[in-house]
Amino acid sequence: MLGFDQKAAKATWTVAAIAGSLWLLFAAREAILVFIIATLLAYMIAPAVDFLMRRGRGKLPRWAAMVIVYILLLAGLITSGVIVGSRIINEAGSLAVRIPQLLADRSTQIPLPSWLELYRAQIEQMARTQLASLADYALPVVQTAGKSVLAGLAHLLYIVLIPILSFLFLLDAEGIRASLLDVFPEHKQQMLLDRFLEEVHILLGHYIRALFGLAMAAFTFYALFFEITGVPYALLLASLAGVLEFIPVAGPLLGAMTATVVASASGYPHWGWMIVFFLIYRLFQDYVVQPYLMSSGVEVHPVAVLFGVLAGEQIAGVPGMLLSVPLMAILRILWRLSIGGAKYE
Repeated sequence: MLGFDQKAAKATWTVAAIAGSLWLLFAAREAILVFIIATLLAYMIAPAVDFLMRRGRGKLPRWAAMVIVYILLLAGLITSGVIVGSRIINEAGSLAVRIPQLLADRSTQIPLPSWLELYRAQIEQMARTQLASLADYALPVVQTAGKSVLAGLAHLLYIVLIPILSFLFLLDAEGIRASLLDVFPEHKQQMLLDRFLEEVHILLGHYIRALFGLAMAAFTFYALFFEITGVPYALLLASLAGVLEFIPVAGPLLGAMTATVVASASGYPHWGWMIVFFLIYRLFQDYVVQPYLMSSGVEVHPVAVLFGVLAGEQIAGVPGMLLSVPLMAILRILWRLSIGGAKYE
């Protein structure tokens, strides 16, 4: 009537609602990222809380176990910051001063085997580009980490808010889950959502704890090798490699390349042994450590992982790279459950 098409209006409203929801998500992306980080932190801490509760044999309340874990975690962070963090910041400051000299001094040559001499110009250009990138992005973050925390009240608020949110998530996880299920009145919808939440819970728990284990393993082995063989800026390069382990596929490669370039440009003569170590460690990590830690896996093809990392970087920078793989795995779970949802009718 009056040329008004209800189907067209309904479709238009649906498209507008989806577009509006996406815009709201984009506008609130910083707050959403805080909640995501808090959730991942909760998944990392949960095994320690469960362990204490099992040791308490039902006599230790959950909140008490959480308080003990948080106190131990805070003590560990302060101790590691005093012992390791100060040295990493000193090494970052020293390297930040040295990098401009290396970039300006064209007479500095990287030691190369004879069979690579034909490609010296290309290799040295690549090394200079990598050093410039390190100077522009990585080093200022490490060097001014303490100052940047105090740079703005908003960031300081987020740093305080993240552990508080993770504490609340751990304390009332079942209540949050029940509240989400109550949103849907139909039994079939509740069963689908419950199945989805259960699979996502298992996925995120295994994935984030596996990534943390891989990062700690990389930092430990890199730091030991660098210290024993006298690699300059040993703890700085090892910590950078450990952090980059959180970025699938591209992160470990970038960490190895950066360590090799920085060491060789700083005059370290045995960079070839570094490459041998990286190759051996990647074989050990990919075929021994990683399958053990990621036994349940995310069931995402390596090509899709690489695409997700690159696309995530284009969309949301470093957070996009970190969250791309679990997001694809969650979408895969959602798609699989939507296809098989008919059995709940």
